[in-house]
Amino acid sequence: ETWNFISTPLGNPTLTTDANNQNPPLLTSKTQQFANVPIGSYTIAESQGRNACSATALSTDYQTNALAAVDAVPNPSPDTNVAGNGNVAFSVQKGKLTTIVFENQGCGTVLAAANLWVKKFSDPTGLLTGATALDGWMITVTGTTNLGAAFNSSLPTVGGLAAFGSIPDGAYTVTETSKTGWKVIGSKYLGVAQAGTSRSVSIGLNETKEVDFYNQARVNIRVTKTETVGKTSAAGHGWAVTLTGCGSNVTQNTAADGTATFSDLAPCTYTVSEKTDSKAGYVASGATSVDVVATTAGQTYTVNFTNVKLLLCTVGCVSVLETPTATPPTATPVPPTATPKAKEKPEEKPTATPTITQVTLGERTPGPGAKTTPIAPSTGSGLFGGTAGSFNAMLALAGLVAVSGGLGALALSQRRRRS
Repeated sequence: ETWNFISTPLGNPTLTTDANNQNPPLLTSKTQQFANVPIGSYTIAESQGRNACSATALSTDYQTNALAAVDAVPNPSPDTNVAGNGNVAFSVQKGKLTTIVFENQGCGTVLAAANLWVKKFSDPTGLLTGATALDGWMITVTGTTNLGAAFNSSLPTVGGLAAFGSIPDGAYTVTETSKTGWKVIGSKYLGVAQAGTSRSVSIGLNETKEVDFYNQARVNIRVTKTETVGKTSAAGHGWAVTLTGCGSNVTQNTAADGTATFSDLAPCTYTVSEKTDSKAGYVASGATSVDVVATTAGQTYTVNFTNVKLLLCTVGCVSVLETPTATPPTATPVPPTATPKAKEKPEEKPTATPTITQVTLGERTPGPGAKTTPIAPSTGSGLFGGTAGSFNAMLALAGLVAVSGGLGALALSQRRRRS
């Protein structure tokens, strides 16, 4: 490189140095001597000098320091002997050697290295306002330094912070590694919000910059439907279930395996309800609406609903919602069917047995005046004898014959009935 120096008494001498090699050794020097300089006071300046490096300066920048000394080699301080392109005063004394040293130091040497702080927060509202630090999140910084070198470094958050300290100045990309159960909300850098997992950052020497990433915990709620028919249970498909709460109002139908899953939900308290009339002939066994407090990131909360099919019966029924207890069936009286009897012969009433009236022959009936009524005189025995007596006897005999015939007929009738 060529460095020009201007000195009034000395004219315009030029000092040419070796090219500044970017590879070690970085320090190069060149000396120019001026002999027989008259005693006196002088000034000297580096026309290409630069003032002090300031914050945000690049490592490719430099500043110019200068210091003069008599009979000694001075060592300019980067902090107090910044000359820039201004004049440096020196004196020339009799018999003495005056040495003037100019140093052009890179800002990367003069200034502190850059610092990049990356912070991680839980953001329940999803509005980039979370303040709870998250540990164990991997942060990666990649890019190119201002000296052209590649840079790649990864650190986990500790106390919510991944500290990339004393790094070269340069242009970098900061990336967070997402986690299952969390939703990436975005980041803030220099007060500007941006969505996504990455953020571009430009950082200079002696600077400290910060990038904040926000993530929201997510939860899942799974509904399981069971259908019971008698003593058999199976997965219930085609049942409508609804999730409400925290701005959500979503309805799903259970799949073939009897489940419906509501995924990627913000932590909140939700209400899960089943539509009981999704299928006819079923009745809910238990609650039809359940509140779920879902707060743990990545957690899947399960809600179970059971529906029982109503069965029809007429005799000996038990509730289908209960386990039937073995009970002897109660006999229900059934009216007997009338069986016609064999037609019986009407009972024959026995013929009345005639009463035999004893006839006393020759009885006297009192007559008028208590005188005996005269009767006809009897002749013979009174059976077949005289006229009156014979007639009465014949009547008596006819009556005995009739009685005897009637008794015989009665006896015959009874024998036939017994047989």
